Amino acid sequence: AQCIAGADIITLTSSSTAEHLAAALDGDLALLDDKLIASIGPITTQTAESLGMSVAVTSQVHTLEGLVAALEVYVAATSRQQ
Repeated sequence: AQCIAGADIITLTSSSTAEHLAAALDGDLALLDDKLIASIGPITTQTAESLGMSVAVTSQVHTLEGLVAALEVYVAATSRQQ
């Protein structure tokens, strides 16, 4: 749980990252409720959601740069709505 305590955004760069995160939290995914979860692509999103995570951002370009760009678009759009 300490591994994410101060985080606002959780990035998942692979399905194994999602699996390891769930394991590190001992399955207590409620600890992710106030976090923005972003995934590098649809396969990773599918894995995360099958584990019970709620993914807000899925990158269409499956690279770290694509993930950052998708997050930038999401955060900018969310900021304008507030």
